[in-house]
Amino acid sequence: MTLATLLAAGGGGGPIPPSVKNAIDSIFNPITYTLLSVGLFLAMMLGYRIWTKPKIALSILGVSVLFFLAAAPDPNFWKIISKPDNVPIVGLIFVLGFFTWWALRQAAINDERIERGEPPMEATEANDRVLSWPDLVYSELICSVIFTVILVPYCDKNPKGVGYYTLKERPFAVGTFMFGFLILWIALIIMGTFLRGPNWNFFGLFEYWDVHKLETLSNVNLSEYFWIGQNKALPKNFFIREMPGILLVVGYLAVLPPLLAFTVCKGLYKQIGFMRYNLVMSHLLIMIGMVIKMVLRWVFNLKYLIFIPEHFLNV
Repeated sequence: MTLATLLAAGGGGGPIPPSVKNAIDSIFNPITYTLLSVGLFLAMMLGYRIWTKPKIALSILGVSVLFFLAAAPDPNFWKIISKPDNVPIVGLIFVLGFFTWWALRQAAINDERIERGEPPMEATEANDRVLSWPDLVYSELICSVIFTVILVPYCDKNPKGVGYYTLKERPFAVGTFMFGFLILWIALIIMGTFLRGPNWNFFGLFEYWDVHKLETLSNVNLSEYFWIGQNKALPKNFFIREMPGILLVVGYLAVLPPLLAFTVCKGLYKQIGFMRYNLVMSHLLIMIGMVIKMVLRWVFNLKYLIFIPEHFLNV
């Protein structure tokens, strides 16, 4: 008899009331989950000097462990976390949480030391480290040079933060990397592992994975929203038909970067120059666009912004 069977036989509810479970399930839908993940990420990066303090971090860990232990007796929750493929992901959550805390805690300490006019902690340690540049780069094969030419990854001209942890001195670079890692990778792994059940449907943490659950989705392209919404037939010419989506995408990728260069990102533009700025912004907007597209898909059932099957072009 498995543990899940024993839990179910004994009532299996655990200390969490059903009303609280229902509330949690309502939160863990794809829209709220994605927006909440982004919100928590921003709070994490902005408040890194506060929540990384050992007492506060241990309190967060304690609450997380207590929630895990309180939720484990629930048969549906236990079935999700005990699947062989999901067990490593459960461990990943706690391990990743520790290393994220450790890195940002080091950054918080170093940023405070630098503000006091002191060197970072790493500068006071024995100088037995091998830096990535130039030692590692010199040892790379010719293929790395080719990829360097193609991708131009070295866009950050900021010389600070080399060899020590900091966030204040490299907020854009560190924030962009962690957004891609935590939101576009880890958060989506957790979503796909614990919240996506049979038939690609989304389920809450305490919701039964019903294989017969059906959700009717009417996927609609932007051109259909635009033309049919005005009680007009779709134009036969694909260019005219998809003009709303084309203008929207061009405006997002081509008009928004120069607009930001003269407003919010004025300092970044002056720091890294025209070529680096446009390359960085194109990558950043594509990253953010992934989140926007997912939310539009879940909220409005929006399938494609640009749908040109005549030439196998979909965006």
